[in-house]
Amino acid sequence: MLVGLLLLLGFAYSTNYYELRYVDDEIEPYVQEFVRDCAKYSKTYQCDKLLNNLYATFFVKQGSWLNQGKDSIAGMSAGWHGTLPTIVYLNRDYWNRSSDIQRKALVYHELGHSCLLEDHNPSPYSIMYYSSVPDNYLRLYWEGMVKELFAGGFPI
Repeated sequence: MLVGLLLLLGFAYSTNYYELRYVDDEIEPYVQEFVRDCAKYSKTYQCDKLLNNLYATFFVKQGSWLNQGKDSIAGMSAGWHGTLPTIVYLNRDYWNRSSDIQRKALVYHELGHSCLLEDHNPSPYSIMYYSSVPDNYLRLYWEGMVKELFAGGFPI
């Protein structure tokens, strides 16, 4: 059994990471926008391998700790800066009731954690704010929020 585990780990570390990519069709357009912004702000180096090794999909398990009450989780991510995939799970219920700009902000937020290694930001004008940012803020301040995510500085 130990030999099998070691062989599996060896395979994971030797496998071309491009073969591991899976992104749900609904999420893909937002990932592509994030990739374009990575290039625009010269963050391609930080993002390329992780985005090419991305597993992004939805979780829908009703009644789980992930989506109970007002404190439900809209998304979560984990990124390893090796050959293992960057994993992003998005809450299907949240996604279905969100506007296009809220969906984009959610994808950027989760990729901000896993690709750019960003923590939560206490400013409600930041993509990395720990809670959902209202639609009107996103629409008014999107460009500044993206700049803050990729280039740093103060939001807005």
